Amino acid sequence: APRPAPSSARYTFVVMCNLGLALVYAMRCNLSVAAQSMQDQFGWSEPTKGWVLSAFFVGYFFGQVPGGWLATRYGGKWVFGVGVLVTAVLTLALPVATCGTLLCPLNTTNATNASSLASWTEPAHAHESSNLTALVLVRILMGLCEGTTFPALYALFAKWVPPAERSRMVAWTLVGCQLGTIVAFPVSGWIASIVPAPGAGLVVYLERWPGVFYIFGSAGVLWFAMFCATVYSSPADHPRIAAAERRYIEVAIGPAAETRVPPSLYLTLLTNRHSLAIFIGHATCNWAFYLMLTAMPMYVEKMLGFDLENAGVLSVAPYLGYTCLATAAAPIADRLIPTHGRRRVRIGMQLLASLLPAALFII
Repeated sequence: APRPAPSSARYTFVVMCNLGLALVYAMRCNLSVAAQSMQDQFGWSEPTKGWVLSAFFVGYFFGQVPGGWLATRYGGKWVFGVGVLVTAVLTLALPVATCGTLLCPLNTTNATNASSLASWTEPAHAHESSNLTALVLVRILMGLCEGTTFPALYALFAKWVPPAERSRMVAWTLVGCQLGTIVAFPVSGWIASIVPAPGAGLVVYLERWPGVFYIFGSAGVLWFAMFCATVYSSPADHPRIAAAERRYIEVAIGPAAETRVPPSLYLTLLTNRHSLAIFIGHATCNWAFYLMLTAMPMYVEKMLGFDLENAGVLSVAPYLGYTCLATAAAPIADRLIPTHGRRRVRIGMQLLASLLPAALFII
């Protein structure tokens, strides 16, 4: 079948999933910026703040396998969409979980010098109380919900992405992670640094650190409504897709093989040197990625001496570079595969993506 025009259902799918991942990462990393204001208000010690920031990844670890199973059983659309929606609702609930009120007003009479808040072992005194148990629980649940998104997304890729377009469509979708981070860091820093004006009305909900979560959480709910109206689990389920495009996708992908996965396959994956190389490479890349995602704003603010708003702006630099290179490299990879082979091209791209950042970390 001839290739349909780019302005089509599958590119609408790419755009909406890109935006969904952008919001997923924005809701994941906005706490990295807001945490400093929260620490100032509640007098958290550094270890306490570390537990708050790391709680998300506890849930994220346990959400991956159930997410894949749910996507296989109920379709990737609903697992991905509901995962983002519930994360958005939990983001909206985070300020209330932390302090018991919608606005978490700052008690200026209890404010102390910021330097006293830098204690490593003991929290500063004369600060407002926070419900750390509820906050950590909300972040764990957010991680659990976001853990389902990537398995569901790859189930959608299997239905929507023709092999000849795989590198660029997957890359253009996944670059949403970086776009969300690029937006979240400076916007969160700007919102968290706003000093509420007397008599501001409803605008007060969009200021200080609670406003960070209300804005991104509301955006996630709005995205879910748009996603439900425009994206479907497969071309066969889409009521408005052109017949030519549906035929092109289904012929290119081919019929899905309904096979049961033998339990021995999991042991093979854990012992096969090829799969282990993929696991190790992915783990090392993610270690560096999430280290920057969680700690970059704090490093820029505390070690380099920038204020909260500018720290958020400067923290986006790695993700801006990631976005530009991923967008450019994906179509290059698609063009190189027919002449150089899929294995050689993908290994080369992976080595470049791993070794260059590692060298820059050392420098």
